[in-house]
Amino acid sequence: MTRCLHHGERVPERIGYLVYAAAFLLPNGASLGGTIQSVHPDAAPIFTVDQTGLTNVLPGEKIYSKTPARWIEVARANQCLEPLATITTPIAVTEERFGSVPRAYIEATEDQVLPLSLQRSMQAQLPCDPVFSINCDHVLPSSAPDLLANHLIEIANTVDRTAANC
Repeated sequence: MTRCLHHGERVPERIGYLVYAAAFLLPNGASLGGTIQSVHPDAAPIFTVDQTGLTNVLPGEKIYSKTPARWIEVARANQCLEPLATITTPIAVTEERFGSVPRAYIEATEDQVLPLSLQRSMQAQLPCDPVFSINCDHVLPSSAPDLLANHLIEIANTVDRTAANC
């Protein structure tokens, strides 16, 4: 997510759409951790933090509730540690740059990491068009790959490539 925000702020003229697939859609000054805590203060942790400040996603049903077992094994084998700062640092974006890039959102209706109510709350703050819903868990590429691909293609087909310098 932070790369999406970074590029949206840095080179908005080169981006046709920012597509959020069951992802955090945060306004300027918000952080991942702060957003989760404000909406779900009693939520069980979904990651651990080691002594060096790196995070690792906890195994469990919350993330992969609809993902086939073979893809869960692949995901866990390729999981890597992330700096805690990606969760705690407030983002810095401007309306003039990041806000000028069209946004699309693909909801995961069975997401237990980002419940649908949180996904829609974020969209209310930063509207997206189009918005699609898929009956899947948090990991759309493994729990609903064909539907995700179809929606991504539909979004890509709406991009004005000359305006986006693509």
